[in-house]
Amino acid sequence: MVAVTPFALEPAPPDEDQRVILRGVSWMLYEILLAARGDSAVPRMTYLNGALELMRPSISHEEIKKRIARMVEA
Repeated sequence: MVAVTPFALEPAPPDEDQRVILRGVSWMLYEILLAARGDSAVPRMTYLNGALELMRPSISHEEIKKRIARMVEA
């Protein structure tokens, strides 16, 4: 059984990352979810000891990432 940690029912503001942590997730389920997500980068998924974190980065997070990538390219 998968237990969901409490989280706000209202969406987070666009300048904040949104996170959900599911506990009791098997490695097999994690691999199935990764395959279902395909090449999409969102939601970002991390897994550690049965805890699966799903994260949607904020708009400001993505902007900073793009700026750093451009500096590295230059």
